[in-house]
Amino acid sequence: MVLLSSEEKYRAMPDHSHYTLCSDRITAINEKGKRAFYYTFIVALILSAGSMFGVRFNVLSIFSDLMVGKGQTNSFGLILSGMLNILTSLLLIILAVCGKSKYKFCNVVLFSVYLAMPLSCLMNFGGRKSDILTTALGIAGVIIYFPMLGAWRDYKVISKTEGFPYFSERFTHQLENPDYTSKDYREDYADEEKPMEEIEKNLTENIYLKKFPEKKKSEKNSMEIPSETPVQIPHRGDGKKKREENQIQNQDFDFELARKFAEKANKLDFETEKIHKKINGDKK
Repeated sequence: MVLLSSEEKYRAMPDHSHYTLCSDRITAINEKGKRAFYYTFIVALILSAGSMFGVRFNVLSIFSDLMVGKGQTNSFGLILSGMLNILTSLLLIILAVCGKSKYKFCNVVLFSVYLAMPLSCLMNFGGRKSDILTTALGIAGVIIYFPMLGAWRDYKVISKTEGFPYFSERFTHQLENPDYTSKDYREDYADEEKPMEEIEKNLTENIYLKKFPEKKKSEKNSMEIPSETPVQIPHRGDGKKKREENQIQNQDFDFELARKFAEKANKLDFETEKIHKKINGDKK
C-alpha cells in the first residue's frame, strides 16, 4: 500500500474527480471538530466549577499560579485565582470555536495543552489533590485531539484546491460561465422548438402506437345478451299494497270455499235422512 501525501491525494483534477474525495474529507473533519469542541466545553466548565472552591489544575491554572502563586493565599488571592480560572475557561472555549471553524491550527494548540497536563502531573505527582483528575482530562483530550493534527494538515491542502469549499460541479459551472443563459441551454441541449399543435399531435400518436390485438371474426362473443325484460323498480308502499291484495284474495277464497262446503254438507244431510227412511220402511 502506497501512502500518498495530502498534496498528492487531494490535488485538483481537470475532470473535477477530486470533488467527491475532498468533500468527504471536509465532512469528516467537521464532525471531528464538533466532538472536540464539546469536550473542551466540558473541561472549561470543570475548570470554572473548581475555581469556586479554590481548586487548581496543572497547566489549566497556569495564570493563577503565575499571578497568585502556588502556596496558600488570602481571600483576595482566592478571588483573583478564581477570576483567572474563569478567564482561562473562556479562552479554551474560544480556541475550540476557532478550531471548529476554518482556523484549524487552534486544535493543535489545544492538543499541546492536553498533552502537557498529564506530563506536568507526572513530574510532581501528588503535589496537588487535583492531579488525578488533571491526568484523566489530559489523556482524554490527547485521544480526542490527536486526529485533529491530520485534519489540520489536510484542511490546509484542501482549502487551496480548486472547488473549495463547496466542491459542487453545478456551482463551479455557474462561476465559470456567468453569462450562460437559458437560450444557450436550448441551443446546446434542447431540440428545435415546435408548435404546440404539432407536439400534441405527436403525443396523441404515441399513445396509440401500441394497439390491442383484434379478435378474429370466427370467434364468437361468449358474453350473454342482456335480457330485454324491463326491470321493475320497487317504490315506496309497494309492499303494503301487495299485502292488502293478498288479504283480499284470501278473503274471497275463504268465502267461496265456505259456500261450497255448506252446499255439500246440506246435500249430505238430505241423503242421510233419505237412507234412514228407507231402512225404517217409510216410503215417503
